[in-house]
Amino acid sequence: MFENINDETLIEFDEGLESTEEHWNRMIQWAEMQPETEVAYIGVMKSAIREAWQGEDCAICGNDIDCNSECPLGIVYHECEGNNHVNRWGAVNRSLRWGAWAIAAREFLEQIEEVHERVAREIIRRNLPIVKMEQESD
Repeated sequence: MFENINDETLIEFDEGLESTEEHWNRMIQWAEMQPETEVAYIGVMKSAIREAWQGEDCAICGNDIDCNSECPLGIVYHECEGNNHVNRWGAVNRSLRWGAWAIAAREFLEQIEEVHERVAREIIRRNLPIVKMEQESD
């Protein structure tokens, strides 16, 4: 699936997917602390944790890329927006309550993790160096 992606871009996919997994884990953790029947409003999440599920907060989408050819998730599951029911981001975005939002977000996170695993397998297949971004200490 990623055979036609150059090495540098593949490494960028790996790093971006790692950051994106962390982003979704933080959002899910916060959402699961909200009352399940409370309205899932993007502005409330953004205000509370300074990130939400729109593209500007995604490590991959934030680079203003073509979803179907330059996003690893788009390559596998097609673009996030639109009437695509394979990519679970739409289910997240359509969720009206935090309980439903958290369930859909976990499904989307599983897709992100699955794509990340595919990217990692391609990196190993090519025998590329695995580079982990160092986290700054306080």
